[in-house]
Order: sequence, then structure tokens, then C-alpha cells
Amino acid sequence: MNVCPTGIDIRNGLQLECIGCAACIDACDDIMVKLDRPKGLVRYDSMNGLAGEKRRIIRPRVFLYAFLGLLGLGALTVAAVNKAKPYNFTSSRMIGPPFLVDGSSIRNNYQILLANKRNQPASFVVTLSEAPEGYELSGAGQTIDLPARGDLTRPAILMVPHEFYKGPCDITIKVVGQPGDVEISHTVRFVGPNPSSLKKTKQ
Repeated sequence: MNVCPTGIDIRNGLQLECIGCAACIDACDDIMVKLDRPKGLVRYDSMNGLAGEKRRIIRPRVFLYAFLGLLGLGALTVAAVNKAKPYNFTSSRMIGPPFLVDGSSIRNNYQILLANKRNQPASFVVTLSEAPEGYELSGAGQTIDLPARGDLTRPAILMVPHEFYKGPCDITIKVVGQPGDVEISHTVRFVGPNPSSLKKTKQ
């Protein structure tokens, strides 16, 4: 009673105010040792244990809990392998018109964010991955250096000449970070006008 932070009397059994801190168990065991009596008068136990009956350690729920635990551990491992990378790369469309059209090409403006989560400098190369014919990314192939635990936001302009534009499509931007040769990809949606309108404009 003296050590209980909520002031309940454990001799009256479990009560709503109990927070399960086990301070009463430790205090009771200390007293029982001083009285040269067996410890465990106050303890966590099953109904069979409290009644002095034989306890069953191997039960179906033990195997069920073990299986669920292994399943959760496996899912956590897969997520860590796929998500926990030393670098981070995201892209988003810039505020403004979704696309721009001039006399020769169609442009989509994006903003990319590169982050180095390592405690050492890193370099990045941004390119397009298996893009359709004619699509180009501004600054593709250039090396971008970042300090340890640094990040950088920069514009990325994706463009295609009128004759290669067939309509909206998905384009994959790939970033390779060094050291480690870590590859991260992000897919963006390239949009533009109706291709037939471009042909009419040319005529």
C-alpha cells in the first residue's frame, strides 16, 4: 500500500486504478525475503496458477502469437530494406500552368528535392529512365554535390518537341547517389495539349 502510486490496496484484488507498475510486487518480495518466506505472494499469474493447479505453457495461442510476431518482423524487415535508404528524392509539379507550349516544344516544370542523410558528402546524377523518344530533362547527367546531412531543392524542366508528343504519359526520373551507387526513381505525369491541336497550329 505504501509504494502504490495510486494508493490502492492490492489485498483487495485487482482494481480499476491499478496502472500495472509492479511496485507492489517488488516491495512484497523484499518483505518476504526478510521474513524468510517464499516470494511471489503478489505476482502476475493465471487463474490456474492462483488456484494452485498445473499451468499449461504450450498452448495454441503461444504458437499463434509467435507466428504473428514473426510475420510482423518479416514485414518490418522488408519495409526497412525498401524504404530505409541513405538518400531521399522527391519531385512535385511547380505552381502555375500545368504545361507550357512554344513554337517547337512542350514543357512541364517540376521541382525536385534531394536529401543526403549520411554523415559524409554525397553526389547525385539525375537522368530520365527509359523515357519515350524525344523527351529531355534540363540538367540531366550533371553531378550535384551535397554536404553531409544536407538537402537541395532545384527546378527540373521536362520538355519534348511537338513531333514526338503523343499525349499525356508517365515519365520516370532516376537519381543515382554516390557513395553506394544507390538508385532512386520517381514517376511524374507529363501533360500537354491535344496532339491534334498542335498539328492544326503547324498547318
